[in-house]
Amino acid sequence: MMAEVWNILANVAVVLGALFAFSQLKDMKREAQVKEGQRQQEQEQLKRDLDDAKKRIAKLEDDSQDLQIDTAEIKKDVKHILAALEKIEAKIDKQQEC
Repeated sequence: MMAEVWNILANVAVVLGALFAFSQLKDMKREAQVKEGQRQQEQEQLKRDLDDAKKRIAKLEDDSQDLQIDTAEIKKDVKHILAALEKIEAKIDKQQEC
């Protein structure tokens, strides 16, 4: 009788251990999914930043062909483009480190 009680307790402990392990795996999977979602959002932001930089460069090329170029505006746009490109480069470097 006592051996059966110990056997039942051991079985309950095994089941509880398995449930705990399953819970831990589920939490780890959820955390991995969150990190993947964040990584995808960062990549989408990088794409948007690159598209924005390309549009600004194309605008600058069009403006440069115009004889009435406003150099102050071009300098300002170039500063914005360089800042965006530095941010993109930093994000890419950060992603490559991970």
